[in-house]
Amino acid sequence: MKMVFIPLFTCIALSCITSDISAGILEKVMDGKASIIDLTYPLNEKNAHWPVGAYEPFKYEVIASLRKDKVFSGKYSTPEHLGTHIDAPNHFEPNQSSVDQIPFEQLVGPAIVINIQEKVKRNQDYTLSAEDILHWEKEHGTIPHGAIVLLYTGWSKRWDNNEQYKNMDNCNRMHFPGYSKEAALF
Repeated sequence: MKMVFIPLFTCIALSCITSDISAGILEKVMDGKASIIDLTYPLNEKNAHWPVGAYEPFKYEVIASLRKDKVFSGKYSTPEHLGTHIDAPNHFEPNQSSVDQIPFEQLVGPAIVINIQEKVKRNQDYTLSAEDILHWEKEHGTIPHGAIVLLYTGWSKRWDNNEQYKNMDNCNRMHFPGYSKEAALF
């Protein structure tokens, strides 16, 4: 199985970054005041994908080799909603921002992780609640303004098994954890 690794941060940085923002982030990273943490998974044909339409799994193919062509080159194709990615607000709601309209500053910042893995083991449709956030803040302090709230659900263990990741019932409804509306608005 061939795996290709495309860091999400790299893709965003190359396509969206401005010199002022990149200089500030780079300075903090170089001074040891900030870290860049890659949250992406390697792409391969086993990755979970959205079960709609004519989606095909990730494909990678070598199109030139050093031995034969004196250069190595490959090509890949992937569904838009495969792998670690961002969905823009206009993905589900009309008249909302597209990805290119999201300021880069909103994609980079301090992050906290709320672990709901035990709750998800008991209820695979569990959604983070405002109570979960308040409990986290009681233990760790107030979430910094502008922080990115990451949710640890344990679902990452299903990453390379499309059927387990989708977790469909007999009526073809998917079941998986996420954020409640109240948590998203918190």
